[in-house]
Amino acid sequence: MISIEILKEIIKENQHLDFELTNRDIKQVKVQKIFTVIGPRRSGKTYFLFQLMKALPRERLVYLNFEDERLAELSREDLQKILDAYFELYPDAKGKKIYLLFDEIQEVPFWSKFVRRLYDTGNFEIYLTGSSAKLLSLEIATELRGRTWTYKILPFSFSEFLRFNNISTTQVYEQKYKIKKLFYEYLDWGGFPEICHQPEYVKAKLLQTYIDLVVYRDVIERHKVRQTAILDELVRYLIQNFSREISIKKFYNLLKTKGYSLAKGTLYEFVRYLEDTLYFYFVPVYSRSKKKQLVRPKKVYLVDNGLAKAHLLPDRLDKGWLYENAVFSHLLGQDWNIFYFKKELECDFVAMKGQEKTAIQVTLNPTQERETKGLLEAMAELQIKKGIIVTEELDKEIIIEGKRISFIPLWKFLLT
Repeated sequence: MISIEILKEIIKENQHLDFELTNRDIKQVKVQKIFTVIGPRRSGKTYFLFQLMKALPRERLVYLNFEDERLAELSREDLQKILDAYFELYPDAKGKKIYLLFDEIQEVPFWSKFVRRLYDTGNFEIYLTGSSAKLLSLEIATELRGRTWTYKILPFSFSEFLRFNNISTTQVYEQKYKIKKLFYEYLDWGGFPEICHQPEYVKAKLLQTYIDLVVYRDVIERHKVRQTAILDELVRYLIQNFSREISIKKFYNLLKTKGYSLAKGTLYEFVRYLEDTLYFYFVPVYSRSKKKQLVRPKKVYLVDNGLAKAHLLPDRLDKGWLYENAVFSHLLGQDWNIFYFKKELECDFVAMKGQEKTAIQVTLNPTQERETKGLLEAMAELQIKKGIIVTEELDKEIIIEGKRISFIPLWKFLLT
């Protein structure tokens, strides 16, 4: 149980929060919905709420972070006390629109029923954040169906990273050399907001703690995992093989040679748990056959390049993998449906959105004929007229076999 006086104190305290913010590249919409804000831990969901708060009347908002230890004992019966505490502070606000911003809402029992009741009264504009895509989406699918609009918050895109560093993306050619210098930092260390402007040893330590946090809080603690040594092995395996195809079956056999004992189904459960953290992504092969998509190996990507940099020794960190992972993160942030293509040859990405389709190859050596042929094979299969080869430096456009292929440096691609 929690007292109304404690809730009053937290509400008043949070109304006066003030931070310097980097505005995110997220188009806000005006619809009568519950707004859910989903993303991996430490990606800036809370600061996105602060960005929203700057434009709201402070005495008409309630911001609560449910990872605040003072709210740790909040029970189902205490939820109504949040409103009671607010209206005791501001009785004249009764009947007016109130803005409710609930951070890490998944920590609260029965939150979805409470939120649905508030929404149905019509007097509240509600924003919810959560670090587990599965948990929020499950509740949304059952309790909040048709009532929500989702914003996805990821680590800084390259354009946001430049803005954080006071570089205008409207003057790309005037500031080309500054942009390219920052690009190499972004390529290595990624865009988690907290690590920007930190020394490299601090960046590495913070990114290592991020993985530890999501593994412990969002997997071990939430799912009551006991075989933690196997989970640690899986996390290492995924990071070591980022941007490449993986085989859980082969990994399972490897674990057996090391003396581990577990059911194969348990290992697949661990993979799903890690995917739910939004730190790890598993990209299927493109196929018109759902069965082929299920049985063929997936490629694993990380939400941010910095996670690889912080966990792998330099001799295990391939520059081409970083390039490919950066392209994946960029496509992810723009809400493309992402596949890889493999037939006679391979194409790194097939990205789809509505009726739009794009084939993308990533290579540091654009003179390799194999890379171009893999792209052309994917374009022919999917009837795509224009393809992209992401490069280190080459910047030109050519026509091959009647198809237009753009060679574009990664730093410039990340600004498209």
